[in-house]
Amino acid sequence: MAGNIGETVHDSILLLFKDSTLLVLAIIFAIITSAIAYISATTVLSSISSIQSSLAASSAPHRVVLIILDIVGKVFTIDLLAGLLSLFFMLTIMTRAFYGRKKGASQSMSRALGRYIYALALLILIGIGISIPAAVLAVLSAVVPFLAILFILYFIGVAYVAIRISVSMPLVVSGKGPIDSLRLSWDATQGSWWYIFLSYLIVAIILWVIVGIIEIPWISGIIASSIAAHAAVGASANATATSAVLQAEHSAYSSPYVIVVSLVSAFLNFWLTILPVVIYKQLTSGAGKGRPKSKQKQAK
Repeated sequence: MAGNIGETVHDSILLLFKDSTLLVLAIIFAIITSAIAYISATTVLSSISSIQSSLAASSAPHRVVLIILDIVGKVFTIDLLAGLLSLFFMLTIMTRAFYGRKKGASQSMSRALGRYIYALALLILIGIGISIPAAVLAVLSAVVPFLAILFILYFIGVAYVAIRISVSMPLVVSGKGPIDSLRLSWDATQGSWWYIFLSYLIVAIILWVIVGIIEIPWISGIIASSIAAHAAVGASANATATSAVLQAEHSAYSSPYVIVVSLVSAFLNFWLTILPVVIYKQLTSGAGKGRPKSKQKQAK
């Protein structure tokens, strides 16, 4: 199994960097994604500064409430647009990875738009399937506290199901409907749970290490700036200290380095987008020694 996992990780890296069209798409989408993340972060920090200034000026409570509602509205709008746009990016990358050179950049984006509503429906179905059992357990555990232990079984079940339906999105890209994609993903991953889980785990660890190393100077800079701001204003001036810390954090988020960190992180996340395509193709092809084979028929 270790050889199969290594081959899966290798193939996904090779696919991302060997296909120039896929690489360019990933870079462009990463730039847009990081720009949106930058706008969201700076918006939140600026809004928090506004709240702090209003409180310091002893503004009326309704004024503070309006500012908070404005923040929530802005953040929700930005995050909603970012999520919808990210889904389009993911589908475009998956389409190119799934079909290869058969579909160029424009054809991949066109295909992504055509399958967008089906992908969105798939995510909604998955969300409903996860949230309803959680809600039922929350109600039951509130009535009978001992039943809270069932959440452990719930999370184990979610992890199991998540792996079994992990290749459903490539199936949506291939032209299947949401329900058929879930069913075919369940069939294709039969007997291969550990193979898929470990493949995702290894890639996630690699991404975590790379991003973590890149973020160290940035996080250290934020901590150092905050400590310096506190020391500069003194412990007695709480309002001034808070303002100084917020200004230091705003400067840290506005620095060119954080843009680079966000860009690299967004680009590497497309590696995870490609991985289910590679896994699905390997599971259904049956190629390679010792590769886990589905006992079900190949989804066409």
